[in-house]
Amino acid sequence: MIIDLDRLKTRHPELPDAIASSLGFLAALALQRRHRPGVALSAEVRGVATSHTVTWRRVQKKAREQVDWHRTTEDGAEAIALGLAHEACQWVVLRRLQRRQRGDWLVKDGSGRRVVFEIGGLDEGSLTAKLKGELDQVVQSPLPYDRAACVVRFADVQGMLVEVAHAAANASR
Repeated sequence: MIIDLDRLKTRHPELPDAIASSLGFLAALALQRRHRPGVALSAEVRGVATSHTVTWRRVQKKAREQVDWHRTTEDGAEAIALGLAHEACQWVVLRRLQRRQRGDWLVKDGSGRRVVFEIGGLDEGSLTAKLKGELDQVVQSPLPYDRAACVVRFADVQGMLVEVAHAAANASR
């Protein structure tokens, strides 16, 4: 499956153009630290190993001087995670969540089922440790929907996406 960062808006029509473009731009910068367009993404989605190709238009080197690397990693991970969620789970963005809602995005699948989606990114380090932190946050969401968390690591372009049913999240509180 192909995750085209320049087509994030077509996969998630509710995303404003400027946000889709910004997220894709930041993901491209984060990826270009070590990779070229067409890089392989190895992901585990709901416990199943998946392979994807991530494509984007190259960003000029001087653009790197205009961004904060932490934000680039976090927001860039959102672009890749939203692309992965669409390709692997057929999720589309409904809206951005607010801080008190304990997730980043509210997404839905083809049946209309809604999911509170928390995303984290890291350049290097442990995917499982980062995923645990994101899951700890999203299970605290007050919203009456299922929950999911996804983390993306840029050094070797890997990701993990885990889903938690609403009932299971309530039981863990």
